[in-house]
Amino acid sequence: MVRVPPVELALLFKAYAAQSRHAPKDITDLYNLLSIAFEYPVDQIGGWKIGTPPVSGTRLDAARTLHALADSARQSLVVAHSGVPADRLAALIRALVANPAPGV
Repeated sequence: MVRVPPVELALLFKAYAAQSRHAPKDITDLYNLLSIAFEYPVDQIGGWKIGTPPVSGTRLDAARTLHALADSARQSLVVAHSGVPADRLAALIRALVANPAPGV
């Protein structure tokens, strides 16, 4: 049996990768993970705490990264090269990821 991480954990790892690598494949993976989180009940994806404020620690770091991505998605060349719809990516992030308080 192959062990698969919960969707949220995979999203956290991928947010860090996207921040450091700036690769279109990371944006595609983020989009797919967020789409899964949007479509399936929380109990079927292994939980989802990044959407409930306040977030802290690793979730806070990932939330900051993801909201920065949402804010720049339309202008991002990495998003454009990923083939992911920028507006939908931004909407998924804003709907599913708690917005970290500015300056925290």
